[in-house]
Amino acid sequence: MNLQPSYSSEGNADLGWECLKKVLPAITTVRILVEPDKCNQAVRWVREAQDEGYDVIVCYNKSVVVGSSDPAELLAAANWWVDHYAQLKGTTAITVNLMNEWGGHDMQPDVYADACNQALAIVRQVYEDRVILDAPGYGQGATALLRALTGNKRIVDRNIMLSMHVYPSAYDALTGKALQNKALRKLAGTGLPCMVGEFGSKATQSSGASWSGLVDFSKSLNWPVLAWCWAADNTGGPGDPNRIDMNMIESPTMIQQKESGQYVEIDPLVSGKAAPYVTSSYFEEVAPRL
Repeated sequence: MNLQPSYSSEGNADLGWECLKKVLPAITTVRILVEPDKCNQAVRWVREAQDEGYDVIVCYNKSVVVGSSDPAELLAAANWWVDHYAQLKGTTAITVNLMNEWGGHDMQPDVYADACNQALAIVRQVYEDRVILDAPGYGQGATALLRALTGNKRIVDRNIMLSMHVYPSAYDALTGKALQNKALRKLAGTGLPCMVGEFGSKATQSSGASWSGLVDFSKSLNWPVLAWCWAADNTGGPGDPNRIDMNMIESPTMIQQKESGQYVEIDPLVSGKAAPYVTSSYFEEVAPRL
């Protein structure tokens, strides 16, 4: 399950653990996206998740550069991990997801491989375990990722996990087609562990990809699959005609925000009091795939 609390009440958000435990008791892992300036708040998010018994993936997420192909942004993420890993790792351990959706559809495999090699070398100063790498192309470019692992210039560090993001918009740019099951099969053939780090049933546009078919195929390969998003999806904003809502939970406050066209925020954290969350209609679409 994915969580994105950075944009709600400056990170002072109720994360809905009570509701999650009730409606999806089999969930074992949460992926928490953290904006660069929300590390102090993320310490609580990680601790709470670990106290609830979840394995925790922490993902650096700089929203203003999602889809950027600038290697400097990936190196900035790596240096952020050097500065903050010890603070974030919590009471047990976390898995590092280097950066959320670095690399656009224009990303070339050799550029991706070179930047990953530099960034991974930096992260290894503080972290020795498996690093999750999102595929280029907003997490959708399976073929570019494959070539970055097998080409003349390739990713050297193999203590990694490959992460695909699956939506109706999933587009494999080097093939010029919607993401296909056969591309996922080729990634599995590398022998490296793979996962679907995000999946959802909505997108602002469609490539013709079968999000549900891709998720089911990934599960047949024994890949972990993580749904987007428990809370708080921030796709679109006030007045955005392409605004979509991919929050799996909602509260009276969230419903009011949605109806008024605001960003949908998680309810503020109130000591000793859980927010009154219920599952949304979007939950009914994606939860059966977990």
